[in-house]
Amino acid sequence: MVGTGTSDESGLGGTGAPPGLVLFAHAGDAAHGRGTNAFLADALSDRGFRTERVDLLSRSEAADPSRRHDVGLLAMRLETAVDDALRRRRAPLGVAASALAATATLQVAARRPTALDAIALRSPRLSLVRGNIPYVRTPTLVILGACDRDGRAEAQDALRTFACHVRVQTVSDADSSFEEAGALEAVVALMAEWFEANLGHVAEPPGGPRTAAGPVTARRRLGLRGKG
Repeated sequence: MVGTGTSDESGLGGTGAPPGLVLFAHAGDAAHGRGTNAFLADALSDRGFRTERVDLLSRSEAADPSRRHDVGLLAMRLETAVDDALRRRRAPLGVAASALAATATLQVAARRPTALDAIALRSPRLSLVRGNIPYVRTPTLVILGACDRDGRAEAQDALRTFACHVRVQTVSDADSSFEEAGALEAVVALMAEWFEANLGHVAEPPGGPRTAAGPVTARRRLGLRGKG
C-alpha cells in the first residue's frame, strides 16, 4: 500500500523546485508500526516534505515470519517503489524505515548508489547487511534508542565499514521501538534536520501544512499478491 501526502507542488516558495519526497517503508505485521509510520510521515509533511507510506508486504505476507524476515524480498519490493517514485517525480528522494525495512533500505542503497539522496533508519539490523554497507553512497542517518545496547554495539562495529556520510544519533531513555514518551518527537526532529540538509528545497504548501492522506491500494505497483 502507498499513502501519498497531499502537498501541492504548485506555488511552493516561488522557486519552481518541488519539495523532497520521502518514502516511509513498512514491513511489519503490527498496526502499531503502521501507526508510527503514519505519525512520522504526517510530521514531515507538516514541515513541507511530500511523503508516501509504502507497505512492502501484504497483510497475509506480513503474518508469515519467513516473508517478514526475508530482507532480500523487502529490498526487492522497496526498489520497485523507489523506481516508481523516480518515474513519477523529478525531485530529491529519501527513504525512512525501521528494523528490517531499514536493513532492506541499505541493500537498495548499495545496489543503486545514485537512486536515493538520503536515508534515515531507525533501529536497523546492520549485522544482516554488513557486506552491503561499504557500497552505500547515500548519506545515512542511523537513529538508535539509548537503551538499545545490541543496536548500539552493531552500529559501533558497522561504522568502520561505511564509505559514505553517516551519522548515528541516539534518543535518550528509548529502546529499539521508541515507544517511550517523547521518543518519536525526538525522531521527527532528527529526521527533519537530516532530510532538510540532504534533500534540498523544502517549502510549506499553499494554505499551510497538510498531513499525509490515508493509504491507497497499490499492490500491483509493488508486485504484491494475495488479500489484505
